[in-house]
Amino acid sequence: MFNLFRSKRALDVIDAIEQTQAVIEFDLQGTILRANKRFLDLLGYSPDEVRGRSHRMFLHPSDAKGNDYQAFWQALRAGKPQTGSFAASRRRAPRSGYRRPTRLSCAGTRFFASSSSLRT
Repeated sequence: MFNLFRSKRALDVIDAIEQTQAVIEFDLQGTILRANKRFLDLLGYSPDEVRGRSHRMFLHPSDAKGNDYQAFWQALRAGKPQTGSFAASRRRAPRSGYRRPTRLSCAGTRFFASSSSLRT
């Protein structure tokens, strides 16, 4: 029964995060597995437009080729959480027209034995 309680609590925590945070999930190669509505609304995409694509779609091409981007993914693959402000390429600019950097916290997780993933 204790394990059931812990599982329910973990699901409640995940549900709270999904309801209050923009969440996107990647595999270890950076392929997008899914994104929640908050994330999609923030960047102006639909689920079909991001699922199966590379994380690089959110970056300027020169940023995706940079050393910082490579180091970011190496750290995530090594299980080291990353936090910072990143200038994601928004499909639709905010009403103000100003594209400000988006504060992101990224952490590697191993929820499934057969397919490790990364959540942002």
